[in-house]
Amino acid sequence: MKLYKLTDKDGYTRRGASNETLWGSNVTHRATGTGGLCTNGVIHAYEHPLIAAFMNPIHGDFKNPVLWIAEGEVTHREGHLKCGSRELTTIKKTRLPKITQEQLVRISIYCALSQIKDPAFEKWAKDWLSGKDRTEAAAAAAWAEADFDLLGIIRRVVEKGE
Repeated sequence: MKLYKLTDKDGYTRRGASNETLWGSNVTHRATGTGGLCTNGVIHAYEHPLIAAFMNPIHGDFKNPVLWIAEGEVTHREGHLKCGSRELTTIKKTRLPKITQEQLVRISIYCALSQIKDPAFEKWAKDWLSGKDRTEAAAAAAWAEADFDLLGIIRRVVEKGE
């Protein structure tokens, strides 16, 4: 299956760590452990270049990331955010999509709207998305007025993989 792998500018993941891995054209690595995602039992990948670009800041946080077209069988999945394979081959470099800061915020707001059903939050989100009001004061007022279980949402997403 076609997958995507992010590395640093020199082709490394986890550079400087005991499990540092060098990737390149037609390089294959196999997981050595038995665990799931985020362990040595699975090699982390993405199913689309846009997901790789969106998730880089909280996954690899590569400053000058390189995106590789890869091949592997998905054996583990965390929703649509990331997947993993026991064996992965990086084939060749490809263009990493650019996502601006504004686009990241817009995507995040749409994600939040799918989970948070609160009139104050929904009004602020719609105003921000339309460009009507993007002030810090509007965000603070909506946050103060909103009534939703943020911790519950975070737990549901993180612990249950929603």
